[in-house]
Amino acid sequence: MYLLRIVFLEPFKAVLGDISRRELYWLFISNAHIPILCSRRAAVIASRVRLISLIFFVCTPLWIPLDALFLPANLWQAVAVAHIVASVCFLGLTISARRVMTINAALAHMLLMLLVPAVFYSFVYVYLASANLDWLATSFSMGYTILPFVVVAGMGIFPLTYVESIAITVPILLVQIVATSLELPVFNWPSFVGSLWLLVLISGVATLSCCSQLALMILLVRENIRDSLTGCFARAGGQEMLEFQFEQARRNRTRLTLAFLDLDNFKSINDTYGHDAGDLAIRSAASAIQLHLRASDLLVRWGGEEFLLVFPGASADEARLALERIVGSGFGYRPDGSSLTASIGVAERVEDEAASWSELIEIADRRMYRAKEIGRNRLIGAAEEAPTKGTLAR
Repeated sequence: MYLLRIVFLEPFKAVLGDISRRELYWLFISNAHIPILCSRRAAVIASRVRLISLIFFVCTPLWIPLDALFLPANLWQAVAVAHIVASVCFLGLTISARRVMTINAALAHMLLMLLVPAVFYSFVYVYLASANLDWLATSFSMGYTILPFVVVAGMGIFPLTYVESIAITVPILLVQIVATSLELPVFNWPSFVGSLWLLVLISGVATLSCCSQLALMILLVRENIRDSLTGCFARAGGQEMLEFQFEQARRNRTRLTLAFLDLDNFKSINDTYGHDAGDLAIRSAASAIQLHLRASDLLVRWGGEEFLLVFPGASADEARLALERIVGSGFGYRPDGSSLTASIGVAERVEDEAASWSELIEIADRRMYRAKEIGRNRLIGAAEEAPTKGTLAR
């Protein structure tokens, strides 16, 4: 692990700038990517697949007149059919990619888009290399040998992980090796070695380009979804995460609990001690809350002194236990030395029969305001007939 960090991660960090160690590992594998990053990456990949497929759909048939001009009649017609088939495939990808919603579907479309020219190249190479061509037709057919380079270079416009990039380039290199190792007359071994080495170099540059684009996307997503003061999710990012978690819970028929938390009498801190003191109190409360959350739980700064806690897969009772630990440990202190307290409303998807994530928030928000109305420093959920006084009262 230390060698991996020194040889691979630290150079990436030096080149890519302000990126955390956790985010550095995201450049290598995608299993730990957060849902927002996956959705943004899927949208970018799908949009670029549509654009490139549309361009190739238009441009691929334009090569047919050149085939007719330079190749014998018994050869160019079959190659023209291959052009048309490839063009139709690109059209299908252009249409199909419009409905892509998930990262796996986006990657599948990208692989298919790159596979079309690879298969086309293999067919044309074998077909023309087996024919007895004159010097003019042979020189023209050499133009098809740039297709593997186009495919590898084209990969560089996609935000891919290191593993994904390698998984794409290796089959392309194998196609090049298998095709040219047949010692067919289109190629000779010196040109094969030179072209293969050039293809490897382009693959390396394309891989770095893919990882650089992914790193930039990670930084942009972080800036958009993270609250600069507390480091937890900002409202916009929290909404997107909550929407994803709600749909997952609905699809899998699992529990999802929300807690709407509002710091008590917070306005008096800003009015008496200034906004810097208020910011310090908010940062302290966020840090205290995060200490007791699971890796799968979400903390969202909803606005001002309001926080939203999301407990995927947890019932209301399980979330209550976590909230009691948080309240018991405290939210930090006010500038005068007294303890910060909070009013909390809890709602659960199944128990409260919420039809949407926004309705679930409304239920938790209503209960939070009810807790404030009857004295603050309380937690109110659906399962209790009367509010339970918070354990923090210092």
